Amino acid sequence: MKVLYVLLFAALIHLLWCSSAHGQPPSEEQAAQRQSFEAEYEAWKRDCDLVAYSSRASDRLESDHFKNIVAMGPGVLPYLVERQQQDPDFVWAGWAWGYIARVNTDPAVNPWAKESIASWWSTSRKETPGRFAKLYSEWKTLKGEHKEELSKEKLRQIQSLGITGLPLMIQELHKGRAEFIPIISELTDGVVDSNSTPAQCLAWWESSRDKWLIPFPNGRPTAKVDPDKIAVAGHTVQLDGSASTDPDGDPLSYQWIQIGGPVVTLSDATARNPTFVAPQVTRQTVLVFQLVVDDAADLSRAVPTPNSKSAPSSVRITVSPTQ
Repeated sequence: MKVLYVLLFAALIHLLWCSSAHGQPPSEEQAAQRQSFEAEYEAWKRDCDLVAYSSRASDRLESDHFKNIVAMGPGVLPYLVERQQQDPDFVWAGWAWGYIARVNTDPAVNPWAKESIASWWSTSRKETPGRFAKLYSEWKTLKGEHKEELSKEKLRQIQSLGITGLPLMIQELHKGRAEFIPIISELTDGVVDSNSTPAQCLAWWESSRDKWLIPFPNGRPTAKVDPDKIAVAGHTVQLDGSASTDPDGDPLSYQWIQIGGPVVTLSDATARNPTFVAPQVTRQTVLVFQLVVDDAADLSRAVPTPNSKSAPSSVRITVSPTQ
């Protein structure tokens, strides 16, 4: 019976993962992490049941199992979001999310504090760069007007975005924006010293970024080109990638390359429908072009996006000689 239980549990982990945004089986490390999370989560729920009479949040947050979940870091956020959706009555799951993602849930500080966990999970990858840019622009205005207290409050609002904003702060550090170092120190619980130089902070990020990046979901886009066609030498030919799609409705960027035939110049290799002039040939000649679409190019390059690039799609253009 014990062997059967273990097999069923392993099958459940595999099924849940494959139905997630990753779309592929987990590694052994990920499967082990999932198993550890599930054990700690259930144990934490039992601890919460034992103090159900208490209205104090601290009685739930002092559980060793809660602390173990938080210590697992951003990698368990997909599991936490999934469990919260399956068990919405267990409201304490939101505390674990807040502690891991470092999101400030105080509306007086965070303009987006009322956002649900599910909404945050599905939209933050796309929304955070815009939110960060808005708050940072407002901070620079206040700083330029020498409104020190208001500018400090704006920095607190930036910090309220949590570790989702870390890659964006790091991007600013590359420009020498040292004002973000104390925020990064706070978000990492002092792992980064508040007196670090930008170079030291960047070195920390390069060595530790995988520990702090949130694995937000993203459906992979599909590149689709027009059917193969025949063209006449010297005539203008248009390639067409407009049938490409994204399952999340994200805007797409386009990248065309030529992988076969006499080299021609595309009017714009990043356009949806670029054109070129068919080369002069003495016999039928095939040109081959490949398209890859990306649903994250409109985001900052600092925000990692899994599955953002499509598989390539190709089209063959057969050029005939001028009659």
